[in-house]
Amino acid sequence: MTHADSDPDADRPQERSLLLLVVGSTLLAEAIDRPAAYALREHINAWFADQGAELEPEERLVPVVCADLWFLNQPDLLHKPAIAIGAPSTNAAVAYFAGRLPTVLAIDGGLQVCMDPELLEPRACVWGARPESTPTAIEAFEARYLDPFLRAVHDLPALD
Repeated sequence: MTHADSDPDADRPQERSLLLLVVGSTLLAEAIDRPAAYALREHINAWFADQGAELEPEERLVPVVCADLWFLNQPDLLHKPAIAIGAPSTNAAVAYFAGRLPTVLAIDGGLQVCMDPELLEPRACVWGARPESTPTAIEAFEARYLDPFLRAVHDLPALD
């Protein structure tokens, strides 16, 4: 019998190994932002697959979709790598981060991405001006910032 056979928590991600994808707790956030966060999680998992030998499975952060209220009420999680998704009016984590992170991409009337451009702070927030445009904002984040963000949180060298 292996340790994993005797320990039901052996395959569960540890808090230190999490990459949190934080969505709001409103009905609108549940309807639009949570499915977008699950799609982002799949893109992150695909990114891991593309890294091959550069990043071993046990070194990978586990992307987990969670609610803003849970995230903000766990002080230790505020320092974990996180991507908060949705408008500040529907996601308290976005409201928290948006005032603390610089805007790296803004399209007036369209979308906004906030994060540390030097990636010293492993947190980002992404939203659309209208709820239905948040998936478009996530696509812009993925195209411009996802690879550098994931490389930074995994201590991999940046691509030139």
